[in-house]
Amino acid sequence: MPHHTEELIEKLVASHQAIRPFAINTILSLAIVVLAVAALLLLLPFGFRDDWSNAGQLKSLALACLTLTSLLAISIFSSPAKASNRQKVVLASSVLVTLGLFVLFADVAVALTLQQAWQNPSFWACVAWVSMVGVGVVLLLQRILHRARPAQRPLFRLFVPLAAALLVATIYSLHCPVDALAYLLTAYLLGSSVVVVVGFTLSQRLWRW
Repeated sequence: MPHHTEELIEKLVASHQAIRPFAINTILSLAIVVLAVAALLLLLPFGFRDDWSNAGQLKSLALACLTLTSLLAISIFSSPAKASNRQKVVLASSVLVTLGLFVLFADVAVALTLQQAWQNPSFWACVAWVSMVGVGVVLLLQRILHRARPAQRPLFRLFVPLAAALLVATIYSLHCPVDALAYLLTAYLLGSSVVVVVGFTLSQRLWRW
């Protein structure tokens, strides 16, 4: 009997090994670098813009900062523990910096109406590229982060596809020569919305623990 008891204990221990800690920051950083490089390679056939006005630089910088803010949110919400005051302050500061960059961009952006933005020849090409590449990126990102244990599951489900959409939008801005706020709020927003909706819908079964 003691022999069977010890054997049973060994089996239980073997089947309940401690799960290795999920190093979210390291994994997320490596994933974003790899996915950004992949998106850049997909953009190569279209080429990168030659002229970099102040508006163009601010547009890409603002999108990059917004991407970093969403990644910071993912890092914070990936843990079962609630966000600390320090993490909240850092996230709020990142949001304020990003808003400031968008305000500066709006001030120097090319004047364009919403109707003109819709009628721009590159409008649907922008929407198609951001949405298609973004969906691929969000699927890979969800797979990479499937071991996360978020305290705020709905927020995590939202920020993962949002980060993917913003990453792809930032990469596309290196090609896009249209530096208008109206274009950003239509073409970029529409393409990113497709990514967020698809990513959020497909993550219904993820991160349940």
